[in-house]
Amino acid sequence: MFASIAAIGFASISNPPRKAYRYCALIAAVGHSIRFLLMLSGGVEMHIVAATALASFVTGMVAVLFSTRAKMPAETFLFPSLLPMIPGIYAYKTFGGLVIGANSPIFLLKKISFRATRRSFHRKL
Repeated sequence: MFASIAAIGFASISNPPRKAYRYCALIAAVGHSIRFLLMLSGGVEMHIVAATALASFVTGMVAVLFSTRAKMPAETFLFPSLLPMIPGIYAYKTFGGLVIGANSPIFLLKKISFRATRRSFHRKL
């Protein structure tokens, strides 16, 4: 249930059609449930990496199959459905790395990057 809610939240960022939300929720619930069952099933417990790989494969297959029914690209509900499977601290660290990496050129090339917001730059064009 929580994976469904998270998937709807992630999907809302990209503003998909309304009917995509139900597919995001369903696919996220299926994928996250499969991973959970693989990691905590009876006698054979699977490592989180292998369980996530298998669950994401199933998630991709379900997304592709639903894409024909929904008449939307599979990516519309695939990526929001996969994001809840990323453990919290890894997502936080990944996002932090992305922000630092993406902002570094702005600070390294300060004169060029801030030139676009100055009036004198637009007059020269």
